[in-house]
Amino acid sequence: MILFFLAENVQGQAKPILKNLSLGIDYGKLYTLATPGHKRYEGSLSIESGYNFSLIAEYGAVDRSAMEVYKNGKYDYEGSYYRLGLDFNYALAEKNTLSLGFRYAESSFSDYLTYSINSSLWPDYTDELSRSGLKAVWGELVLTSDSQLWDNFFLGFNFRYRRQLKFIEENVIPVYAIPGYGKARYNYIPAVNLFIKYKLPLYNKNK
Repeated sequence: MILFFLAENVQGQAKPILKNLSLGIDYGKLYTLATPGHKRYEGSLSIESGYNFSLIAEYGAVDRSAMEVYKNGKYDYEGSYYRLGLDFNYALAEKNTLSLGFRYAESSFSDYLTYSINSSLWPDYTDELSRSGLKAVWGELVLTSDSQLWDNFFLGFNFRYRRQLKFIEENVIPVYAIPGYGKARYNYIPAVNLFIKYKLPLYNKNK
């Protein structure tokens, strides 16, 4: 409780070190709940300071199956990921905020491929490939905008520019996708997230 009201007095005005605690979900991914073979979830937790910066933690999971990414096969992959980072906030208006920040992200996942080779000269050949313990690391530059809907609820978007930092491809058949990142063959990927979040104030403005 002491930390919730810890503040410094700067030029006669108290600035709270801990201003808001926010919980958010990526509502743009919720449509996958009704899509067979395609499930994605993502949520976030952030702590906003009175000194115009926020600490961010994000977590998500992906489960996709029967993807026809190869002409003669089916591809499945599943896994989870997290991102940690910092945002610098600028108030455009009383109810609108623009933020610029960065994230460090890691993903752990597995994939499964079934494929067949058909021949008019030889018997048809069918095989499978299963890989687990796959990992990838990337960084993100993130631009965020949010607007107050009502009370403590805010609606907004993240524009992300991702840069792959570490992913070792050890197989002849390449990994197709990395949870939380996108297609593995691209070293740079832009992406957009849509979110709704609830801000819980951690201090009383009137005190």
